Amino acid sequence: MSLICKAKRKLLRLWYKPLKVFFFHQVSSRFVEGKDKEYIFTSLADFERNILLLSRRYRFVSLKEAYELFQSRKVRRERYAVITFDDGYANILEALAVLQRLHIPATVFVNSKYVFERTVGVINLYTLMHSSSFVEFTDEQRQMIEQLYGQELQNNYKKNWDGLMASLSSLPQVLSDLYLTPSQLEGLDKSLFTIGMHGYEHYNSLQLSDEEFVENVERDYASLSKYANFIPFFCFPYGFARESQLQQLRDRHLVPVLCSGGDNYDTKKGVYRHCMDGVRL
Repeated sequence: MSLICKAKRKLLRLWYKPLKVFFFHQVSSRFVEGKDKEYIFTSLADFERNILLLSRRYRFVSLKEAYELFQSRKVRRERYAVITFDDGYANILEALAVLQRLHIPATVFVNSKYVFERTVGVINLYTLMHSSSFVEFTDEQRQMIEQLYGQELQNNYKKNWDGLMASLSSLPQVLSDLYLTPSQLEGLDKSLFTIGMHGYEHYNSLQLSDEEFVENVERDYASLSKYANFIPFFCFPYGFARESQLQQLRDRHLVPVLCSGGDNYDTKKGVYRHCMDGVRL
């Protein structure tokens, strides 16, 4: 039996060459303390080097093309790769310029509140709070940032998150241009770059009720679906979801996008991706 299984796997590898989806967060030629977060940051030089190395092994396609290839179950004689970015950080414009020069498509998953309301998420406040930049958070705010960042608040997660954000009288100056602007989003090369959903806010979906999750999705959809290069793919912040939330997306004809590994690793559930933040191939 084991010989038969090995032979079957070998045949499948011959018939279905790999189809890999990679993702990045922040990419820049310059790291800014308090603004950029080390473990989700890739230098522009490493990014370009990685893309050139990957291009030797893979044919780059758009996320939509890759999903159609996978769903069709047609034999794949070539290796395919997809590039995506999470959150919509402004510093990815440097990386997009590299991809544009190389004629490589990509998808940017956007938290629309941060683009249109010029605000930020808890991860950004945590980064700033632990940098050498002086920002005067109250003790209560600091405690709430630590707890939300550490995913320690299981009860009233969204209420606590929203309360923290409402308590900030203004956005710290260093974070004011952290995310893409509406004009920058509109200005993306529509022949190469598509816009996907990442939630109106970067909530952890596992800590939202299904009703809160749907509200977060629908507000993001209302903000982004007007763009000509919008695609109906929803990328889960933090990468994981409950089965009921995956079904909510399917009911709305949206494609779930998650991270590889953990209980979610079932390719029938959606698109799975490999993190490339800080990686040097």
